[in-house]
Amino acid sequence: MRGGTECLPHYFLGEALYNLNDCAGAVAEWAISEQLPFVRTQKEFSGFMDTGYRTCAMRGILLPAEFNAQSAVASQEVEDAVALVERVSKLGNGDAWRQELRDQYSRIGQDLTTSQTRLAVGMRSRSAADFNEARAAAGRVVTALKAFEAALNVSIRRTCRPYGSRPAKWSSPLPAPRTTTAPSKPSIRSSLRRSPRRARADATC
Repeated sequence: MRGGTECLPHYFLGEALYNLNDCAGAVAEWAISEQLPFVRTQKEFSGFMDTGYRTCAMRGILLPAEFNAQSAVASQEVEDAVALVERVSKLGNGDAWRQELRDQYSRIGQDLTTSQTRLAVGMRSRSAADFNEARAAAGRVVTALKAFEAALNVSIRRTCRPYGSRPAKWSSPLPAPRTTTAPSKPSIRSSLRRSPRRARADATC
C-alpha cells in the first residue's frame, strides 16, 4: 500500500473493483471513501475517481448523488405499497374474502414481490432501470388495491354478522414484507383475528 494512505481502504477497494470492470462496486466504495475529506486532497486519487465516475456513468451506473435520490424515491414508493397491502389485509373476515377476491389479492401480491425484488437489486446494481421497475410495480400495487378495496368493502357489507357471532378466520396469502437490504424471501403468513369492536362495526355497516 502506498505510504500514508492506510486510512483509505474503500478508495483502494473501489480502484480494484473498477479495474475488474465492476463499476457498481467501485462507485459504492468510492462514495464511502469520499466521506473522508482527505481523499479529495490527493490529486492522484481524486483524478482517478473522477475518471472512473465518468466511465461508470456512461455504463448506466448511478453516481452517489443521483443514486441517493432515486433509491430514496423508490424505497418510499415500495414502503407505501407495503403499508397499503398490510392495511387492506386486515379488512373484513374470511366470509368477506370470497375466492375471486383472494385470487385477485394474490395477483396483486406478485407485483408487490416484484417491487421489493427490483428495489433490492437496484440497491446493489445502482441501475436506474431497476429503480424504475420497482416504482412501476409498486404503482401497479397501489392502483390495483384501490379497486380491490372497493370490491372488498362491498363484500364486507353483504356479509355483516350480528354482534357476538364468531367470524371465520382469514389468513393473508401474501408473504411478509422484506427489508430492502435483504434479498431473502421469507414466507410468513399472519393470522388476523377480529375483535368484538370490529364485529360490532360489521353489524352496523
